[in-house]
Amino acid sequence: MKYKIVGLLCIILTISPSYSQSDDFNVGNKCVSNRKSSSDFNINNERIVKAIIFDIGNVLVKVDLNLWQDGFNKIGVNIPKNMLQNNKLSELVYSYTEGKINTSTFVSRFSNALGVEEIPENEFKMAWNFVILSLHLDAIENLQKFRNSGYKIYALSDNNHMHSEYIDELYQQIYPDKSFFDLFDKVFLSQEIGFRKTSDEAWLYLLKDQKLKPEECLFVDDMLINITRAKKLGLHVFHYETGSDMSKVLETIQAINLKSI
Repeated sequence: MKYKIVGLLCIILTISPSYSQSDDFNVGNKCVSNRKSSSDFNINNERIVKAIIFDIGNVLVKVDLNLWQDGFNKIGVNIPKNMLQNNKLSELVYSYTEGKINTSTFVSRFSNALGVEEIPENEFKMAWNFVILSLHLDAIENLQKFRNSGYKIYALSDNNHMHSEYIDELYQQIYPDKSFFDLFDKVFLSQEIGFRKTSDEAWLYLLKDQKLKPEECLFVDDMLINITRAKKLGLHVFHYETGSDMSKVLETIQAINLKSI
């Protein structure tokens, strides 16, 4: 009888297509599995993606650069409609964005480039920040969820100090005594690191600073030029459409992690 049972067991194992010795095996009365469950991906060292890098403009904050002209009109100053297509003005803007000049110098040189008397700094800030419309609160709320899931959260942005200060003011109107930038493990502004996102140096700076590999990061941005740059350097990317569901970022990460099984 003993040999019949063994023989029957062998037959069952042989004809069962779902059985894989590398997946499951019996020890006593317990079934031991080598397969990873979905919960295993909550452990950082099991993940491919360990960090999420966010752009700020039109991802977490709604921005319309076409409103610059309206903003300056409100203080009685005329500027070209497509300001960044004006070589002299765009050069100043990029110098400011990359931290080559401070705010006071930027305001002075910008006024001079327009051929007007120096614009008072408080009026200039109002006009300059007119392009910032609101915070994307749904997207912002997801940042904390990502952090609670164990992901490192970073910002890499070409935002300048005037815009950053105004964004923080808007945030504190909703969440008093808190800072917008506390949502991140670290913030990398082009004005502080000296490189804009369109350069490889900005990415290499962040990766080196945080001791990250490109394949361990997912970058979220609304602009394809930035997405393309990050992808060429080996980062995973998510092209975010303004106002869309930020929870899809997590679905993308889960899909990437599953490919590693």
